This record gives sequence, structure tokens and C-alpha cells, in this order.
Amino acid sequence: MPEFRKDQQNAFLAYLARMVEHNKKHFSLLDNTPDLLLRDVVCSSPAEGLTALGDIFGLDTNFIDLIRREKAYDQSMKNWKSYLQWQKSRNEKRYLMEEKAGYDTKNIQHCVRLLYQAKEILEVGAFTVNRDGIDGDLLRDIKNGRYTYDDIMELTNDLRKKITEAAQKSSLPENPDEDSLKGVYEDVLRKLSFI
Repeated sequence: MPEFRKDQQNAFLAYLARMVEHNKKHFSLLDNTPDLLLRDVVCSSPAEGLTALGDIFGLDTNFIDLIRREKAYDQSMKNWKSYLQWQKSRNEKRYLMEEKAGYDTKNIQHCVRLLYQAKEILEVGAFTVNRDGIDGDLLRDIKNGRYTYDDIMELTNDLRKKITEAAQKSSLPENPDEDSLKGVYEDVLRKLSFI
């Protein structure tokens, strides 16, 4: 398991301080609780951090488990409320197309386009934005729900195989030229008058 960076540790400790403040009603701690949280507790995961916090304060493992379950419940409720909000404000035409086709046609159309563009980059070192005359008709048909989900999966699996083959034959370098990219980035910023 990767170790947290110092900024991640600090963010996690700040989160713990907020949680303790929020949950003071659940357990009585000393008035200097936030100061105790500023100790250098190095943890490899949030779950381990919660266990370490329990060790610092001498909290029962059942209580720590209760906090974990409360956190999971809060996250589930947040996700559910987000889903309900999405339902209320979603694009009705897109929703009806999704119901008819059985998949999000606009999203799948973009995914297929990106797969074709990835293959094109590997084969010729560039890609075409305007897909008319290349695969534009196919992409429009996908967006309009003219393909079944199984057809789309067969197409994408075939494209992924072709991308793997193209990657093996590609003359593109293994890594980007970072100095060149930095120069392009600086030129763009200069043209936009940011530097």
C-alpha cells in the first residue's frame, strides 16, 4: 500500500480534527482534542488513520467500527441525493434515448470516437477532429441508438485489439519530449498574454 505524502497526511489530520469536532456528542474528550490530532500520525490509509485515532484516544474498536459505518452511510445518502438531483435535472431527450437503446448513446459515441482517434494517433502520429468522411456516419448512428449494446461491445473489443497491434508497430516514442512540450506550453501562454 503506498504511503501518504505529507500534504495528504495533513489533509487527513485536518479531516480527523473536523470529524472529532463533529462527533464530540458521541464521546467526551479533553478540551485540547484538536491539539492531540496535530501529533505526527503517519498512516497508509484513512482506515488505518481512524484506527490510529482510536488508539490515541483509547476508543473501543466497536466505536471505531460505528464511525466507519456512519461515514459509509453518509456517503451512501450523499450518492442517493446526488442521483435524485440528477434525475430531476437530466436531459429528458438523452434519457429517453438511453432507455430505448439500453445504454448512454452519447457517452458511448464519444468513447468509440476516442478509440478511433487513439488508433489513428498510433498509426499516423496525429488525429482528425472532424470525423466526417472517416467514421462520422458510424458515430452518428451510435449516438442515434442504431446499434445494440452487444454490437457496440463487439466493435470496441475489435478496436482495442487494433489499438494494441498499432501500438506495437507505432513509431511514436515511448515517452513524450517534455522540453518540447514545455516550450509549446510557454508559447501558448505567451500568445494568450499570460506571461
